[in-house]
Amino acid sequence: MFSSGLNPFSPLVFSVLASSLGLPATILLVSWFATLWNARFQLNTSLLFALGFVSLFLSGGISGLFLARHDFASTSVTEDFVTGHFHLVMGVAATFAILAALFFWFPKLFGRRLSEPLGKLHFWLTFAGVYGVFMPMHWLGLAARVAKNPGANLAAMASWFGSFITAGIILTVFAQAVFLFNFLWSLFRGDAVGEDNPWRATTLEWSMASPPPRHDFGAREPVVYRGAYEFGVPGVAQDFIPQHVAPDRVAKAN
Repeated sequence: MFSSGLNPFSPLVFSVLASSLGLPATILLVSWFATLWNARFQLNTSLLFALGFVSLFLSGGISGLFLARHDFASTSVTEDFVTGHFHLVMGVAATFAILAALFFWFPKLFGRRLSEPLGKLHFWLTFAGVYGVFMPMHWLGLAARVAKNPGANLAAMASWFGSFITAGIILTVFAQAVFLFNFLWSLFRGDAVGEDNPWRATTLEWSMASPPPRHDFGAREPVVYRGAYEFGVPGVAQDFIPQHVAPDRVAKAN
């Protein structure tokens, strides 16, 4: 939009709107990092994809600050920088969040768990692959802007980066084949969930069997004694106290 020949004042509007996204995005990042501060978490595949989402959101958000400058964007001759930024945030980061949710909710949906070793292999290959694809696009876009001699040197750099990006795409596609195998194998032959609450979650949906029975809680109304996300309750022996556990059934700390 910056370089499409709009009214000269239009880029200023887009620039102000793009810059204004920085404040809510910063609040979100501070909230996520504060949640992890001194936390006792389970480093499973679901959390890895959630952390990968935060990383991609941060990386793509920083490159968005460059694009918020209308003078920078209007003189960016190539589309590589914009392509890398947009796909890193809107495509890959969102996909990581979806995969984090899928690994978490898979036991509740199907009563089986996705393989953790295959899931972690899928995460690391995808994480390395997408950064290998989209970060070089940022560098190509910057190189096209600042290159003093945009001739043979830039062409050679673009050729090398193009090969690197191709390798990243192959790695990413292979990682999705690992995920597809993991999904189908776990769906039909995966380990059955041996307990109602495999994640030590605190919310009510994990107080019943997986997958849930037809009428959920049935005639029995669930009773809650605390908030959904009250972790680290003082004076108790464990960190994760489900909502439906009565206070007199909670083991006290020594």
